[in-house]
Amino acid sequence: MKNTLILSKNIYKESFLIHQATSAAELGDLKATQLAYAEAAFYYQEAAELVPADEKEDLAGYLNEEGLAWLEAGKYGSAEAPLERALAIREKTLGPEHPDVATSLDNLAKLYRAQLRFEEAVPLSLRASAIRNKALEEETLGIGAVEFKEDSADVKMRRPDGFSSEEIIFDD
Repeated sequence: MKNTLILSKNIYKESFLIHQATSAAELGDLKATQLAYAEAAFYYQEAAELVPADEKEDLAGYLNEEGLAWLEAGKYGSAEAPLERALAIREKTLGPEHPDVATSLDNLAKLYRAQLRFEEAVPLSLRASAIRNKALEEETLGIGAVEFKEDSADVKMRRPDGFSSEEIIFDD
């Protein structure tokens, strides 16, 4: 009974922290829409501090938003650490080829460009582009295959759902 009670308290505490972090991030979003970027950064920082340690993707998202808010506020020195940390978390949690890693790479490159650190920015942008291109190729390949008939110049599209391109009807 005592273990169940402790577990219930821990679940409640974690749920409460997630809710608090989400609320802080929403206030950050509000401040960002008001162009109050420094204030927004503080709310995102608070969200990152509140989110439970096992919520890595949320933590990376809040850190990313914090860094972008500092960047928009012109506080480049404050922007670098959260952007780098968000990138590291996403690479470790999601893998180096995930589209969210590409987003973090682009955001860090944006900071470096703003600081005129082009030699550091370019490789990050190129890596982000390569990740996105690979994801786009994989997505495109999943759409369907092209079927060529040897006897004819006809080309027929095949889709994974079994319909051919001629069977699709669009209503206005």
